[in-house]
Amino acid sequence: MNKAAPPPTTADLLDELAALMPTDTPLAPPGQNLFPVETVNHAGLHAELLAKLRDFRARSVRDPYANPIQLLALEIRRMLREDGLTHSALEQLVQRLTAEAFIERAKRLAAYLGTVAPDANGAAAEDLVRRIAVGADGATVPFEDFRQSIEDEVFGIVLTAHPTFGVSGDLLRTLAALATGHHPDGTALSAEERRTQLRQAVDRVHRPHPNLDLLHEHDLSLEALGHAQDSVNRLYHIVFTVAQEVYPEEWRKLVPRLVTLASWVGYDLDGRSDIRWTDTFTTRLRVQVLQLERYRRQVGDVLPLCRQDDLRGVLERLDARLASAIADTRDEIGAFQGSDGGHVERIRRMSKRMWENREQRLCAVGPLVELLDGAVATAANDDVARRLCVLRAELANHGLGMARTHVRLNAKQLHNAVRKRVGFEAPPEDPAHRRSYLAAVDAAIGAVEAQSINFGSIVAERASAKRLTMVVAQMLKYVDGSTPVRFLIAECEAGATLLTALYFARLFGIDERLDISPLFETAQALDQAGHILEEALSSAHFRDYLRRRGRLCVQVGFSDSGRYIGQTAAGFGIERVRFKVAALMDRHGLHDVQLVMFNTHGESIGRGAHPGSFEERLRYLATPASRARFRSLGLSVKEEVSFQGGDGFLYFMGAPVALATATRVLEYGLNLDGADDDDPFYAEGDYAAEFFTTVARFNQRLMADANFAMLMGAYGVNMVYPSGSRSMKRQTGSGGRTDISQLRAIPQNVILQQMGMLANALGGLSEAIKKDPERFARLYGRSARLRTLMGIGEYAACFSDVDVLRAYVDTLDPTLWLLGMRGEAEQDAPENLHLVADRLERLDLHDSLARVQRGLLRDFVDLRAHLTACGADARRDRRVVVGDRCRETLHLLHAVRIAVIQEVYLLAVRIPEFAPQLNTNQDKIAAQIIHLDVQDAVRLLLRIFPKTDTTLALDDFGEPASYRSDGASSYEAEHDAIFAPLARLHELVRRIGSGVAHAVGAVG
Repeated sequence: MNKAAPPPTTADLLDELAALMPTDTPLAPPGQNLFPVETVNHAGLHAELLAKLRDFRARSVRDPYANPIQLLALEIRRMLREDGLTHSALEQLVQRLTAEAFIERAKRLAAYLGTVAPDANGAAAEDLVRRIAVGADGATVPFEDFRQSIEDEVFGIVLTAHPTFGVSGDLLRTLAALATGHHPDGTALSAEERRTQLRQAVDRVHRPHPNLDLLHEHDLSLEALGHAQDSVNRLYHIVFTVAQEVYPEEWRKLVPRLVTLASWVGYDLDGRSDIRWTDTFTTRLRVQVLQLERYRRQVGDVLPLCRQDDLRGVLERLDARLASAIADTRDEIGAFQGSDGGHVERIRRMSKRMWENREQRLCAVGPLVELLDGAVATAANDDVARRLCVLRAELANHGLGMARTHVRLNAKQLHNAVRKRVGFEAPPEDPAHRRSYLAAVDAAIGAVEAQSINFGSIVAERASAKRLTMVVAQMLKYVDGSTPVRFLIAECEAGATLLTALYFARLFGIDERLDISPLFETAQALDQAGHILEEALSSAHFRDYLRRRGRLCVQVGFSDSGRYIGQTAAGFGIERVRFKVAALMDRHGLHDVQLVMFNTHGESIGRGAHPGSFEERLRYLATPASRARFRSLGLSVKEEVSFQGGDGFLYFMGAPVALATATRVLEYGLNLDGADDDDPFYAEGDYAAEFFTTVARFNQRLMADANFAMLMGAYGVNMVYPSGSRSMKRQTGSGGRTDISQLRAIPQNVILQQMGMLANALGGLSEAIKKDPERFARLYGRSARLRTLMGIGEYAACFSDVDVLRAYVDTLDPTLWLLGMRGEAEQDAPENLHLVADRLERLDLHDSLARVQRGLLRDFVDLRAHLTACGADARRDRRVVVGDRCRETLHLLHAVRIAVIQEVYLLAVRIPEFAPQLNTNQDKIAAQIIHLDVQDAVRLLLRIFPKTDTTLALDDFGEPASYRSDGASSYEAEHDAIFAPLARLHELVRRIGSGVAHAVGAVG
C-alpha cells in the first residue's frame, strides 16, 4: 500500500503562507475591506510590533507595574497619531495574524488526530479488525465471537448545534484540508492546491456565515453526517474484506454496527421558542429524503455489476421502493414546512393522505433488509455480495435517516405539562414534596391508557413537552419506526422527572421505542445523579420499561457543570457518576440492560474536550478505570460523545478527517486494555475528592461574586460575532451588571477566552494544590489520571495571561485616561481623554473588575508556580504543543484590539449632544459603546442624526423660501467622522475575536 507523504509541518505552512502575503499586496479581503485599501508593509508592521512586544515583556521583568500588552496598545495608538499608522494597516495586520492563527490551528488539529492520511487510517482500521478475528497466538477466533464484537454498537457519535459556528463552512473545509493534506473527497492536495487553500485563509473574512440560522446549521450538520457515513461505510468494507478472508463460509451473515451516528440539530428545544413543531418534523423528513437518496445511489452502483437476472429484479424492486418513498416524503415536506395562512389546511390534507396510505408507506427498514438478505444469499459474485452486505449493514445501523434522532427539552417543560395531572405545586426536587410527587407520577403511569393522536392533536396542543412527545410519536408512526428516538431531559434533578417522561411516552404509546435519558450537568445533578436514578428505579414501571427497552441511557455534560464548578472538577464528578451508575445497575440486577453513557463535552478547553490528543480526549471522558469497573460487574456499555456546532462538525468536514475521527473512536472503543487498575489516584480517593471539592468551591464562589458578574458584562460577547442561531447573549440589568444565571455556558467561555483568562478551566487548581503541595507533587508524578485531569488547566494556562486580562480591565480605568493626557499632542485630545475618564467614572466599573482580577491573578500565578515545582512541563507527554509563536500571535491580537477599543471610546465622546429620544439618551448611548454594544448604538445614532435631508421640497410651494430649519440639517460630517468609523472599528474588534478563537482552537 502506498503511503501518502506526510503533510508539511506548521513551520513549512507558515513559510508558505508568508510567501503568499508579500508586503506590497494588500491583505484586506477583496470587497469586504473595512477601510480604504492601502499598500502597506504589513509584514514589517508585524515584525515591528512583535519586537516592541518582546521589549515591553523584558521591561516588565524589571518593572512589575509595567503591562506589556497595555504598553503595546498605547504604542499603537501613538503610532496612529504620530507615525502615520492607519486603520487600513491595522486591518491588514489583523488579517495576517488571523491567517497565521488559522494555520496553527490546522496543524494542531492534525497532531491532535495523530494519523490523518486516509490510507494510513484505513490500514489502522483493517489491522484493528484483523486483531479481533485472529488472536495474539495466531489462532482464528470463533466466528460467533467475532460476530458479537463486530455487531455491537461500540461507540456513538452525536452532532449537536451549540453556538460554535465561528467561521463559515468554506473555512471549516479549508481547515480540514490543510490539517489532513487532502480534499474532502479524499484525494491528496498538490502543492499548488495547498497554496490555493492557504490563499483562502488570507482572502476570506474569518467570521460565521452571514445568514446563520437553524437551517444553515442543519445544512452543515447534514454535510458532516454525509462524511461520517462515508467513514462508517469504509469501515464496513474493511470488516467484510477481513471477514471474507478469515471466515470464507460465514462472512455474509455479518451485519456490523460498531459506530452509530445521531443528531439533535433541529430537535433541541431546550431554551428555545423559535423552533416550531413543524420545523422539527420537517427536519426529520429532510434527513429521510437524503438517506433514501444515498441508498438509491448505492443500489445504482451495484446494478451495473450484477449479471444475475433474479438478483437484478430484487435490486430494481428495492430501487423502486426507495424512489416512491422519496417522492412521498418530498410532498410531505412541502405540506409541513412554512407558516402561512394555509399551513394548517395543507397539514390536514397531507395527514389524511398519510393515514390512508399508511399500509404502503416505507416507515421501517425491515422490508428493505429482508430484500437484501435474499439478495446477499443468492449473489454469485463476491464483490456484489460484499457491496450488498455493506448496504444492509447501513440500513440496519442508520435506519431511514442520516442519523438517529435525539430530541431535547428542559425538565421544567415536563413538570409544567404534568402539573395538573398529578398536582405539582413545587418543583419535584423540593425535599418537602419529593417522595409524594414520585409516588403520584408512578401511580399515574400505572393508570394511564394509551391515547391515539393525529397531526391535528399536535396543532391543538399548547404544552411543549406533550407536543414534542406527540411529534416523536408521529415520527415513529410515519417516518421510521425501526430506529428508536432518544428523549433527552436537560436539568434533570429528580426521579419524578424521568417518570413524567415515561408517563407521556405511555400516554402516546411509544414507551417501547423511546429512550428516556436524564442530563446530569448542573452541580446538584452531578452530585445527586445516583440518588435521582435510584428514585426512578424504585418504580417497578420504570424498571420494567428499562428491561423492555434493553438499555438505560444517561447523559452527562461539561457545559454548565464546568461553568459552575470548573472543568477539572466536572471531569472528576462525571467519572464519579459513571461509578455510581455502575453500582446502581449491579445492585438492581440490571445486567441484561445495556448502559448508554452520552457525554456532551465540546471541542475546546473551555467546553470540556481534552486538548492533549484524540485518544486522551476519549480516555478523559470514558475513563479506563470506569470501563474496567463496568466489565468487572458484567455490564454492557456503549459510549457516546457529542461534536458541537461548527467546531465539532470540523471533524467531519471531509472524508479524510471523518475517517481519522471514526478510526480513533473505534480504536478506543474496541480497546479494553490499559484499565489503570494500579493508578494511585483511585487509591487516594479521599484526597482526590477533597482536591476537586476545593476546585468546585472556588468556582462556585466566583460564580456568586457580583464582581465576576461585572467582569462578564464589561464587554460581554460584543467582542465576537454571534456564532449560532440561538443568541449567545441573554443578559439582564444594565451598566455591565450581568445575571450570571442567565448567561449560557458558551458565552461565558467566550468572554473568558476573549479576555485572556480561561478561568473556568484553571480556576481553583492552585487553591487545591496548596493544601498539600508535596502530596500533590508525589501523586502527579505517579498518576496518569491526575495528569490527564490537570492537563485541562495546564493547556488553559498556555492561552491565559494576567497581562492580557489586566489590559482589558485597565482600559475601563478612568486613571489610565487621565494619565494619558500628559502625552497627548493633538489639540483636542486631552479634552477627549478627560471625557472618556468622566464616562468611565460614572459607570463605576473598574474597582469591581480590579477586585475579581486580583483574585484570578493570585490563583493563576500560584498555579504556574505549583506546576513548575512539580515538573509539570517536563513530565507531561504532550502531542499538541502550544509554541511561543502561537502565544505571541495571540498577544499581538489582544494588544491591537485593546488599542482599537480605546479608539472606539475616543470616538464615542465626540457624539454630538441630543435630546432624549427613541427611548435613549446621551448617557445610555455612551454606556452601550463602552460595553462595545456598538451595532445597536450606531443604529440608534443613524436615526437620531439622519444623514440626508428628509424635509419637504420648500421650493414647490409657489413663493421662494431661503430659511431652513435646524432640524432639516444633514449630519453627513458626523456620519463620516464618527458613526461610520465606530461601526468599522467595532467590526475590526470582532474580526480579532475570530483570530483569538483560532489561536485557542475553538469558540469558547
